[in-house]
Amino acid sequence: MEVTADGSPVDVYLLLPPNGEAEIVHAAVPPDASILELGSGAGRVTHPLLELGHQVRRTSESRPSAPASASDSSAANPPPSCSSVT
Repeated sequence: MEVTADGSPVDVYLLLPPNGEAEIVHAAVPPDASILELGSGAGRVTHPLLELGHQVRRTSESRPSAPASASDSSAANPPPSCSSVT
């Protein structure tokens, strides 16, 4: 099991489904808002935000190589609507 420096169990977060977080953010910002997601980890919130049409800039100490979308296998090559911050 992958565990980060702060003790977060990354593999557990990969199993957790989104729980409405993206919808809360989406309701609070303009439709064309860009989102800065801090601590994006496995992308539980990133992926739904992308599906809702937001541009997402994300950063995570725990999993820098987390895919930005189902078709993206590397944070070094995120889709046009998502970029990683290091």
